[in-house]
Amino acid sequence: MALLYAGLFLLTLTLLIVIKSVLFPLLIWRFLPVNDFASTLYEVLIMSTGAVTVLVLIGMGYAGKHYFFLKPGQHVVTNLLIFLPFFVPSLNPVYERSYDYSALFTRYLAECGDLLGEPVRLLFFVQKGTGLISLCLGFLLVLTGRLVTIDRDVEYRPISYEKRMTEG
Repeated sequence: MALLYAGLFLLTLTLLIVIKSVLFPLLIWRFLPVNDFASTLYEVLIMSTGAVTVLVLIGMGYAGKHYFFLKPGQHVVTNLLIFLPFFVPSLNPVYERSYDYSALFTRYLAECGDLLGEPVRLLFFVQKGTGLISLCLGFLLVLTGRLVTIDRDVEYRPISYEKRMTEG
């Protein structure tokens, strides 16, 4: 089950990277003129992709516990093995922001770090160490997802229904 979880995790990260690095720039290039609006829209899309990444990481922590039935130790080890290759480029700042990639794998590692790293750079105007911060944050978000519980026995009703019942 841990291998299936790791495969789903990496597939999800890959889809987020393709959306952020390929689809959004392609759509902006194709449908918008080159001006400040296009760059501002791209920054907004980077921020929204960062927010979606946070939700996906929490969801993967939840899925690891409740759907893949990973025990806490097994979940931590699986996530460490998933995140371990991403720590290598973030330890060397020159390697982290270098765009002269010789292989697809090193580009993938840098882009995974940028899923949470670019929003951090845009928000706090910091360049140094954002890759390491984003990977540690990603690991903590996955572990936080294990703490999420959903009560499925509660019947959800609109607020207006309960308000009518107390007033009437």
